[in-house]
Amino acid sequence: MTQKWYWADRGRLVEILPRSTPLQSKCIGISRMGSLRVQVQQITLVAQLRGKSRVQALEGQFRLQAGDWLVLDRDSRPTIQTGATGLCVGLSICASDLQAASGDSTRPLYVGRGTLAPEERRMVMRLWRQAMEAAFSSQDGRGLDTSNLLDYFSELQRDIHRDAGRCPGRTKAHRQQVFSRLQRTRLFMEGHRGQLVRSSELASLASLSACYYSRTFTAVYGERPQATAARIRLEYAAELLVMTADPVASVALAAGFENCCSFARAFRANFGMTASRFRLENTRSPQGAMRRRTLRPDSLLVGMASSSQARSDVAHPNDGR
Repeated sequence: MTQKWYWADRGRLVEILPRSTPLQSKCIGISRMGSLRVQVQQITLVAQLRGKSRVQALEGQFRLQAGDWLVLDRDSRPTIQTGATGLCVGLSICASDLQAASGDSTRPLYVGRGTLAPEERRMVMRLWRQAMEAAFSSQDGRGLDTSNLLDYFSELQRDIHRDAGRCPGRTKAHRQQVFSRLQRTRLFMEGHRGQLVRSSELASLASLSACYYSRTFTAVYGERPQATAARIRLEYAAELLVMTADPVASVALAAGFENCCSFARAFRANFGMTASRFRLENTRSPQGAMRRRTLRPDSLLVGMASSSQARSDVAHPNDGR
């Protein structure tokens, strides 16, 4: 009988291997220090319902906190590990199920990340549990029914679809293809927040010419790729200033700035104050002081869930990217 679900619990490592019917979707669950490694070419969708998780994928490294969701491309092959109290659920989605869902909906599922409100988190758990129960009770060879959960996540990506509406292209299919590539480069920026990512590298990842990539990215998101990458690194630096007691120079280096002077100028231009002042403003309260802790160097590269500044014309990751 085809295995339709995988669960990694209590420190156990579970792998989804190519020989395990890669043409069918599967329910996945990771909890209490469990690890799941996806080795098949399928879209991976996960939602963090409790605690924290770390994700290592082709797009980079991510840390998920309770309420975060993440959608990765079919060749990402992620490894997901939860913390001691973590609970992460989701799907490993085959191409046929994704195409069927996209064909029935005007809102296809895109690569990206975002956050869930408490009521949305409960709905995700309910729909995922329904899919799991159906997988347990089904004794035939039919594939897993992922339609309800995929439809719901498509609705959660409303801000992403707003950006998709600005993507140029000759046909609807072409626009969706180009936008999917742009989304992946944005996710790549977030997965490499501690590094300087060059536009040429992003254009290569999107399989687009550097000129066309930069022009299309700017038209869709309202800012140049270099500006987006720099802003993401500055937001990461701001988090490290609040969450750690490391010197400002160390924070700048961890965020991919080799020159402290250029970091100081960029930080002040973005936040309207110096890095030292920002740390003081955000850690002088008892609540802020409790958040401060020292991270290992490898943890600095993993980072924390980013908190983007709101803009009227651009939806940032916490808005559903």
